[in-house]
Amino acid sequence: MGNLFGDRFRRQFTNEQELNNSRAYTDRRINWLKNLLTGITNGIQTALSFLTTRFNNHENARNNPHDVTAAQVGAPTTAAFNAHVGDDVRHFTDADRAVLRNATPLIMFNSLTGVVNSHLTNEVVHITAQEREMWSGMTPLPIFNAHVTNANEQITALWQAENVLENKVNANDGIVKKVISNEMNIANSFAGFAGGSGAHAINGGAIGNGAFSIRGGAVGEGAVTGDGFAGGSGAVTGTITSNPMTSDMIQLGTGTNLNPRTLQIYEFPLMNANGKIPIERLPDGVGSDKRFASLVIGNTAAGYTADSVDILWNNPNDVAEVQQVINDLSSRGGGQVILLDGNYSISGSTLEIPISVTLEGMGLNSPQIGGSSDGIISPLITLATNSAIKNINIGNIGNSATITIQGANCTVEGCTINTISSSMPGVQITGGNNAIAVKILNSNINALASIAIGAHVQGVFIIGNRCIGDVRLGSNSVNASHSNRIIGNSMTTMSIFGNNNVVVGNSVPGGVAIGSGTGNVVENNGG
Repeated sequence: MGNLFGDRFRRQFTNEQELNNSRAYTDRRINWLKNLLTGITNGIQTALSFLTTRFNNHENARNNPHDVTAAQVGAPTTAAFNAHVGDDVRHFTDADRAVLRNATPLIMFNSLTGVVNSHLTNEVVHITAQEREMWSGMTPLPIFNAHVTNANEQITALWQAENVLENKVNANDGIVKKVISNEMNIANSFAGFAGGSGAHAINGGAIGNGAFSIRGGAVGEGAVTGDGFAGGSGAVTGTITSNPMTSDMIQLGTGTNLNPRTLQIYEFPLMNANGKIPIERLPDGVGSDKRFASLVIGNTAAGYTADSVDILWNNPNDVAEVQQVINDLSSRGGGQVILLDGNYSISGSTLEIPISVTLEGMGLNSPQIGGSSDGIISPLITLATNSAIKNINIGNIGNSATITIQGANCTVEGCTINTISSSMPGVQITGGNNAIAVKILNSNINALASIAIGAHVQGVFIIGNRCIGDVRLGSNSVNASHSNRIIGNSMTTMSIFGNNNVVVGNSVPGGVAIGSGTGNVVENNGG
């Protein structure tokens, strides 16, 4: 039975014409369904359009389509509303009408105008008796100007006025007013600004009781200045015998500053006429022989002069003088040496950064230090204990190491180091057990042998550097290096001889080779 059904089924669809007829029938049914769905959709859209129109018309209707009555919503009738609007008594009391019945608008307006005009023309009501006493007897400004007929007489008169203020500044308020009004005979302000009892200003500003200013500023009780600034009670710049037009010093706080173009706070000078801080005002040790000091180095080619820096480094031979200066700084406890932007050459001998001295580049562009072409210097720069070199571009044209670190707690940070030699490292750390806690941070080291850590060195931190060459920790199992941290750097290859080193998160395309040692952590150092 199964075979018979199968044969009959196959014969039924063997004929190609029959298959085509079946497809045509199916297409007709699909088209019929499409037309049916289109008709249904159009019908729905028509119905929605009709309902929307009916709804909008009903919503916008203003002819009370639901026949709501005033009683249903509690609204007054039209007749009641019109009666309220037409009621002439409801909105006005009998007392109000009585007042206005006997009032003439013009009479009321004229009465008010007379009161205002009387107040405005009263020259006494706005000035107190104390103020009238203060200003009585003052010489009017035109009379004063006519009396002072030339610039010299005017300056003399003004300075005499300042003399009166200086002698009377400690008097009480009433006496100061009396002095100003009866002895000085000048107005409070000419072309300047004066604020406070007895304050006077010519072309400057004076604020405070008895403050006086010519073309500068005086702020505080009894503050007096010419062209400078006096701030604080009893602050005075200049003296009675000096020319007031040149008293351009600054005094802050009670005291007198007699030196033009200087700054003084109370009795302590803080800036001299050359714009520099007196050495006695510097913190302990700065600029002295105590603990810390700073030096600034520049060169003429970069626009610096002997007046703007502590020492000029203009040619390779100047390195001997530079070396002497920073050695002296180290002997006094160390400090910071600023190397301003420019190009600096070393010739003849290594530049040694001594104990507790930091050589740091500063300026719009990083300064450049390089070896001269007249000889090989090995190494170019050395770092002693607690020393550092920062933010400097260093180029070595000789067949030697560029930087050699020989002591503990040394730092190389933010430098660009270019080493021509294919075998000598850009930075090498020697000194054995004495070279601990060394840091090489965020520097670009362009040397095939980028960083070499010598035998028995430990506790080195090498973080965030970009090296084009290899980094070596130790050289063999005997000359090993221990407990160092190499994190977040890029380098070509790396080799480790030693124990307990951590090498994590570096980019090392050539891989990390562990020659000998135990306890080393080497992780995530992909290419």
